[in-house]
Amino acid sequence: KEALEKFQSLPTDKQISQRANREIVQVLVQIEEYDKALTLARVNYEGNTNNQFHLQAYINCLIKSENAVDNELEIEQKIQHLYNINSSQSKEMAETARALFHMKIKNDSVKAFEIIDDCIAAYPSNYYPLLGKADIAILSYNKVKLREAIDSLEAQFSNYPFSIRTLDKYKAYDYALKNQYEKALQTFDPHLRNYTEEGLSRFRKNIKRICEDNSKS
Repeated sequence: KEALEKFQSLPTDKQISQRANREIVQVLVQIEEYDKALTLARVNYEGNTNNQFHLQAYINCLIKSENAVDNELEIEQKIQHLYNINSSQSKEMAETARALFHMKIKNDSVKAFEIIDDCIAAYPSNYYPLLGKADIAILSYNKVKLREAIDSLEAQFSNYPFSIRTLDKYKAYDYALKNQYEKALQTFDPHLRNYTEEGLSRFRKNIKRICEDNSKS
């Protein structure tokens, strides 16, 4: 919440605004407000279409937005654009996005895990594919795959520049997949105060939905 307030209060000078907008997108993605981030991510991308980081953020928001299926064609085109940039990093980004695409849009968890596991093997020093694997595991309610991703992230936590909040979020979802609602919230409790009210409400609803779905099955 503080980060959003700080970035939004910066001067409207074009150069400063461009940098601030890029960071605002990252903050919104961190607190899972993908639909809010989408419009700004599109503006950033359209301002520099060959910037692989803007493109990755835009694809990520498209895939994780509420109406992702409606954006199927555009997502495919943007993933191909990432491949066409043809850097090692853009290829890793594209493979991670392709795996998420097969899970979220095609509802094909087998293909999604096949792609992401190959990507993890190809880029062992990059943690983004592991985050992608965790996201796919949550979407597919796959406890085993989520635990694999968490274990891999924990084993190399000191080498990876991601926050403990990210790891705790996946641990919370791990408890949710075990139908342990209170334990899930407790695990992520230290970070909840940093969410916006909307983000906090969405997170709790997601945890509750997963627990309820698991109890039914």
